Amino acid sequence: MSLVQMSVSAETVTAPQKRRRSWLFRLTGPALGLLVPLAAGSSGDILARRLGQDFAQEFGQPFVIENKPGAGGTIAMAEIAKAAGDGHTIGLASQGHLVFNPSLYAKPGYDPVRDFTPLGLIGGVSNVLVVAPNSPVRDVADLV
Repeated sequence: MSLVQMSVSAETVTAPQKRRRSWLFRLTGPALGLLVPLAAGSSGDILARRLGQDFAQEFGQPFVIENKPGAGGTIAMAEIAKAAGDGHTIGLASQGHLVFNPSLYAKPGYDPVRDFTPLGLIGGVSNVLVVAPNSPVRDVADLV
C-alpha cells in the first residue's frame, strides 16, 4: 500500500475532503512540485521522495522533489508562500518551520498562519538525546 493510499484510507472522507483531494486529478501543464526545506538525505527528504513516487504513480503526473535547505528552512518556506495558487507547488513543513522560525527570525519571509493551508499530517520524526557510551550521563536527570 502506498503512502498516499494509507493517508487516504486512514481517515474518514467527507464530501468536502473528496473535492479537495481531486485537485490532483484536474491539474495539467507543468509537473507538480514538492519543495522540501531540508537537505537531500534528511528524513524529510526521504519522506518527500517516497510521497512523490506515490503521487506520481497514483495520479499519473510527474512529481518533482526540490530541496532548498538554508536559513532554517525559511528560504523554501518563503518560496512556497509566494508560489502561484494553482496547486502545482506544495511544500513539506515541520514544527520548526511553522512554530519556531517565526520566533527565531525577525523576518522569516512568511506568516505560518496566513500564508499556508495545512493539507494533512504525513509522518512524524522522533528526536532522542544521546551521549557517548563512556559518558557519566545516563539519563535526562543527570543533565539537570
